[in-house]
Amino acid sequence: FYAWPSRGAARGYLADTATVQVSARHLVGFLEDIVRRSGAKQVNLIAHSMGSRALTEALELYAARHTEARNVFDQVIFAAPDVDADLFALQARAMHRLATRVTLYSSNADVALSTSRALHGDAPRAGGGGQVPLIGPGFDTVDMTVLGGEVLQHTYFATDSTALADILWLFWRNPAPSARCGMVETDLADGVYWVYRSENCEEDLLLPAITLARRFGAAALERIEAMRADPGTEADASELDALRALLAEILPGVRAEPVRRD
Repeated sequence: FYAWPSRGAARGYLADTATVQVSARHLVGFLEDIVRRSGAKQVNLIAHSMGSRALTEALELYAARHTEARNVFDQVIFAAPDVDADLFALQARAMHRLATRVTLYSSNADVALSTSRALHGDAPRAGGGGQVPLIGPGFDTVDMTVLGGEVLQHTYFATDSTALADILWLFWRNPAPSARCGMVETDLADGVYWVYRSENCEEDLLLPAITLARRFGAAALERIEAMRADPGTEADASELDALRALLAEILPGVRAEPVRRD
């Protein structure tokens, strides 16, 4: 976690716009330390809202400092980024070589970004807010407008289980949008983006299915059978059957039928 000194309130928004730029200069040093000293085999980065300004600028500075660096980070995810759309597209040219994949989650219904757009003279935001999704080379755009549930519809990536499952899937296997649950390809004149349709996914089961598959691999089906045999399990037989079917889709070569024992 990297905390920058945001005031965390609407009335402190303008002050935060200045603070976040300074924070980017400190963040790039933090990222260099993580890469050099952590010993991690995989480093994933997620930024939300105005925090995305710090990360885009930090990655741009990182790329300038390390001109030969490639795929230093695995997944770089911008959730509802409150960044000028044109600036984000330009910065993506520098930062995409630092990551295995860059993902932009946007929402046309994001009230917070609609307000930010008005405050910035109607300049579109990278994360949406009453506009056509931003697309460009170097990043995948996923339109999450279907999700929401809170007043500003600005934190959908962290409050919806299927959005969390999509992030986990990226961390685990790095699949392209076309290989992930619920993604519908949509064409624009200058490229494509992906519209997320939650009705195409098993909302309540997708996250636990991926978690089981990631932790146990092919043995995940054995875990389901153990849950079935456990009298204290809260899941009923139909839920376990659906979970088994999902695992068969997630794990190639895994049988969908129940495990039989003599």
